[in-house]
Amino acid sequence: LTPQVVPPHLVQRATSTNVVTDNVGEILAPFLFFVSTLGSSLCPAFGAAALAYSVAAVLPTLIKVDCCPEHPDQPASATSRAARCKEGLSFILHHPLLPGLYLLDWGMTVFTFYRELFPIFAATLLGSRPAWL
Repeated sequence: LTPQVVPPHLVQRATSTNVVTDNVGEILAPFLFFVSTLGSSLCPAFGAAALAYSVAAVLPTLIKVDCCPEHPDQPASATSRAARCKEGLSFILHHPLLPGLYLLDWGMTVFTFYRELFPIFAATLLGSRPAWL
């Protein structure tokens, strides 16, 4: 999507900026989660996470760029969004590497972000407030 919204001579800088902000977010998010759990309740932390995820889910829909690939036999407007999604899913499932890479990414995401659960462990297993950590 970056090449669609950034001029060609700035694509490299835009991609680098995207990676840097992603890394900064990965560093700051656990710290901000910890700070938000210093009170007696986890509700503010989970509320902030839900709000952030909601905003992140809506913002891409506001990008007004035609990202539909042109099929040689039909114009992009002739294919429905569902048909394009089905075609993309079929491409991913039949690719020799992509299913394994997506599974690896899913596994890393699910099983390596355990730090955010420490306040819950403190509250349920140790019978203490999250601030005890």
